[in-house]
Amino acid sequence: MTRNARRVAFVSDRHGTPEVFVQDVVVGADPPEPVRIRLSDDPVIRVTWSSDGEWLAVAIATDGGVKQQVWVVRPDGTDAAQIAGSRYQHAELGPWSRSGHRVVITLPSTEADQPARSYLVDPVSGDRDDLAVGELIHILDLSVEERLVVLRDGQRGREFVVVVDRLTDESTRCSRTHRTARPRSPSSDRRPPARPVRSSPTSPPRTGCPAADSSRSPSARTAGAEHPAGSQSATTPSWSTSTPTTPDGPCCSSGTSTAGASSTS
Repeated sequence: MTRNARRVAFVSDRHGTPEVFVQDVVVGADPPEPVRIRLSDDPVIRVTWSSDGEWLAVAIATDGGVKQQVWVVRPDGTDAAQIAGSRYQHAELGPWSRSGHRVVITLPSTEADQPARSYLVDPVSGDRDDLAVGELIHILDLSVEERLVVLRDGQRGREFVVVVDRLTDESTRCSRTHRTARPRSPSSDRRPPARPVRSSPTSPPRTGCPAADSSRSPSARTAGAEHPAGSQSATTPSWSTSTPTTPDGPCCSSGTSTAGASSTS
């Protein structure tokens, strides 16, 4: 549902294959017929609204299997584009930024010794900014100015949640599930589960989308995000966009704070 509670998006198989539908919310009267949004012949798994209500992000099961694609589309069905995933590459749909201008995608590694990588994607231009890298990361949420990232990491039965500060490269563990009897080496407990990464010219391009509009500045891609009072730090690294010197308050109870690994060059 949109933040103003005027429209709802849902998945239905009323025409055979699960698809996205958008419907106005009416109180005290019969609801109107929902708008059917057709993106692919493959079944839709999930749909989410951007915070500003201007976009929908849709997860689609490629060929009905376990691999997924991520699409973006306007609520009226226009400007549809596939931004990640294919028949050979799984893509995970993450949360929208609080401004609604970018959405998170995570691409698991296709190689055993390579980590998963998460990106912030602009649905208009298709630009990708590196967000985090880790073994089995899943992005859960972002702070308003996109400085703090809440993520889940770890293998099944040993998962934990951390908050990573993209500016200071520090992580704070919030919770962890009950540890199983399977042993884990002490060194793995000291290894930071994930770290923020700088943007790279080699970041993979968006698939099936128009070229980026060169008139859109990097700041325009995050326009609308609210910032706490105070000027920006002169030492803010290039990968950290719109990060103020004063961070958000803690999002969880105080716990052990561990320094993250150094950012990659």
